[in-house]
Amino acid sequence: MKEYRKEESDFSFFLYFGVIFVDGIGTIFLQKVKIVLRVFILRKKHKMLDLLAVSYWNIGPFRDQKKTLFFHKGKYLIKAPIGSGKSFLFFDGPSYALYKSASRNLLNIQSKIGMIKLLFAYNDQVFLIKRTLKKGKSKDSCASQLFQISEGPEVLEEKFLGKPVLQENLDLEEYLQELGVQMEEESFKNESDLQAHLDDFLPPQAVFTSTAILLQDAKNIFELQPAERLEVLKNVFNLMSIDETKEVVKEKRNEVKYQIKAYEDTSLVQEKLKNGLKTLISTRKMIDEKGQLSAQIAPAKDVFEELEMLVEKLGIDQFELDEVVGGVIAPMQSVITQHQEHYQQQKSQISAFLTQKNDLERQVLNAKTDIEKSERRIGEIDRLLEKVSLEGIAQLRNEKLQLQNQQKELEKEGFAEQIQRFWQENGPKLDLEARSDFGLLQNWLAVQSLIALGKNLKSGSELLTEQVENLKAKAQTEQTRLQDQIKSLMEREQFYTQQLENLTKKIADFDAATEESAHYECQEIGAACPFIKAINKQHFEQREQEKQKILKEDSDLKARIQAENLAQKLQIAQQELEKIKTGVGLTEQMQTITLKQKENEEKIQILRAFLLKIDFKKLEELAGKYKELSVKIATIERELVTQEQLANQAQTYQQEKSQLQGMMRTQSIQIEQLMTQKSQIEEQMTVLQVQISQYQQDNWDLQMQLVQRYEATYQSLQTLIVDYKNLQIKIKGLAEQGKILDNLYAILNKELLLFVLSEYLPILSDVVNSYLVGVVDYQISIRLMETSEKLELETKILDAKGERDIKSLSGGQRAVLKLVWMLAISSYMKTKLLFLDETINNLDNETVGRVSEMLTAFVKQRDMKFYTITHNAEIQEMKIWDDTIEVKP
Repeated sequence: MKEYRKEESDFSFFLYFGVIFVDGIGTIFLQKVKIVLRVFILRKKHKMLDLLAVSYWNIGPFRDQKKTLFFHKGKYLIKAPIGSGKSFLFFDGPSYALYKSASRNLLNIQSKIGMIKLLFAYNDQVFLIKRTLKKGKSKDSCASQLFQISEGPEVLEEKFLGKPVLQENLDLEEYLQELGVQMEEESFKNESDLQAHLDDFLPPQAVFTSTAILLQDAKNIFELQPAERLEVLKNVFNLMSIDETKEVVKEKRNEVKYQIKAYEDTSLVQEKLKNGLKTLISTRKMIDEKGQLSAQIAPAKDVFEELEMLVEKLGIDQFELDEVVGGVIAPMQSVITQHQEHYQQQKSQISAFLTQKNDLERQVLNAKTDIEKSERRIGEIDRLLEKVSLEGIAQLRNEKLQLQNQQKELEKEGFAEQIQRFWQENGPKLDLEARSDFGLLQNWLAVQSLIALGKNLKSGSELLTEQVENLKAKAQTEQTRLQDQIKSLMEREQFYTQQLENLTKKIADFDAATEESAHYECQEIGAACPFIKAINKQHFEQREQEKQKILKEDSDLKARIQAENLAQKLQIAQQELEKIKTGVGLTEQMQTITLKQKENEEKIQILRAFLLKIDFKKLEELAGKYKELSVKIATIERELVTQEQLANQAQTYQQEKSQLQGMMRTQSIQIEQLMTQKSQIEEQMTVLQVQISQYQQDNWDLQMQLVQRYEATYQSLQTLIVDYKNLQIKIKGLAEQGKILDNLYAILNKELLLFVLSEYLPILSDVVNSYLVGVVDYQISIRLMETSEKLELETKILDAKGERDIKSLSGGQRAVLKLVWMLAISSYMKTKLLFLDETINNLDNETVGRVSEMLTAFVKQRDMKFYTITHNAEIQEMKIWDDTIEVKP
């Protein structure tokens, strides 16, 4: 998307950096730059802007109107009275959409909001720019959006073929969405960011208006001042990058000068050297005064004494540090390293001893914990042995037997025979689960289940009654639904029949209109013209395309009718409705539900008769007493198990107690041994701590810091000396680079522009004169004038009277010259579109005729978008127009 701007930056990059690697200055480099510039211009001039479509709402005089223009390829004549808004549609609108710049307000004066949506292509990428204008107190505001379109320009133009050039009541964005065109919005921080993005890849507005649009009141390049003409031409050929590159070279040249000036100031370097030497001298003294490293630093003593005397007088230019100054660093570091390693070994030993001490303390703690556990276990064993009693076991067994006898008495009163007999007689009828245990608790649970069964059967009968009502309601609802469906199907069948009749009539009317437009009474032959279809080939091809669309619509409708199969759906719905009315299927369901209700009622009667014979309250009281006795029996059984286990394990507990007492004696001896080892380790740690304290008193860490500062200062001084030498080399290189940039600036100032325009102006002059020769009796001379400081573009008229100024021409002749200039630029730049607005006023009939012939020859040679607004009858009657567009106010 930013390829346009990228080419300019690539060109500037070559002009600046290419010279650095050229052997020599002058002709060789200039020729290389000229070659690159020629390729650059030829490559850029073919990447032109193309407008595809634009839509407006509340723009210019068109209040509450939506208008869309489709810029089809071809030659179109625009008829519009003055004040109809044609300039807004074809010129001001597209220009504002692209560049957000206009010479007048575009928003309708009676509207608060309006929109311009422009679909354009650049370098085969399609974009939609959307400008929303809102009325403000002092000036109108604009909010913009930019979309990338997924499809290419050729695909979109093919989709637009069926549309007229001017379409009323159509919004371009909505139409693209109907076509299924994918649009991806690009995000920007603000309006300025969006417009800067557009300006990055669009040609400048001056180029667009100079190559694609010729307005009635547009400035004539030949009437401008020579310097202004040159600026227009530079814009057209995209040569403004030469000036931009010249400014880059100028900035770089100034930057090099500033760098040289800054590098040549050595006062800061001298100060750094003096301070570094003073730091080195003072650090050496501090190391020597400490005493531990005196022997190692002694070899540099003489050198430092000399430096101390000369430190204020030394300069950076020829200064070098003696090797012995750096040679003492390694011996000092070696001594310090030995002491540090010994110190670290002592610290490691203390750490190891501390680990051993902690391990011994942990073992002592574990042994004491084990002794405490053993003591607690012995206490538990003593308490268990105290609980063992044989008399108590016999008493518990007797209590259990008495409680079991009481349960047997309760069983006799529990309705066991009645319940067992009912279960055997009615179990299969009621779908009861088979039983073999008819004890008191089981019978109580069984009666509860029978009560619950009765409730469930009653609820089931009520539910069956509700199902009957639901079936009736469902049948009524389904009948209503089918009746509505049948009505809808019949209405849809009638709608499709009407649609087919309308399409058949539409095709017949279209054919009749086509035949009528093909009939033209030719006055010259006195009969119908047989070549009218060949003459208006594009019109009839377009009519045929429109007919094919109608036929496709007809075939699509028939296919849709066949696919929906309305007749079959209607038959099925009527059959289903008949089944519901006759009650097919519903009667069987009702009978099944009735039988089920009767069966449930019989079961309920059986249950009711039995339950009335049983005293459920008494049965519940008996079951409660039985449960209480069961709880007491379970408690006695648990106590019996405990007492019997204690009696059986008494001997085992005695053995466990003896083992625990032996383990406790062994662990006590182990604790005494561990405490002795701990005392020995603590004594060794005390000795090591004394040695470490001595290391800290000698302050070896401070010695290391001093040596590190000494080394860092030494390295800093060495780096300062090396950097200074490299800086001198760099200053020399910058001086050479400055000479190169001076020469390059001189080349860019005039020579390159002179070369390019000298090469291309003769070609452009030939194109202009080739058009002029068929219209007027003069030629034009376009040449460069070189002054001492700048270039100017001079234009003169050449005719039988000799050479004279452009201003000597009449108004009509200047209008012809302005038109010819646009045609020449369009031919040379191979533009994709050209808009002309009232460009040939005030011309005599003979000149208008020649202009007509020139335009005819021009458009026949090009496959482009050519739109012309004119009130000249002869131009309007030219045979080149593919169609005429009428703009109404």
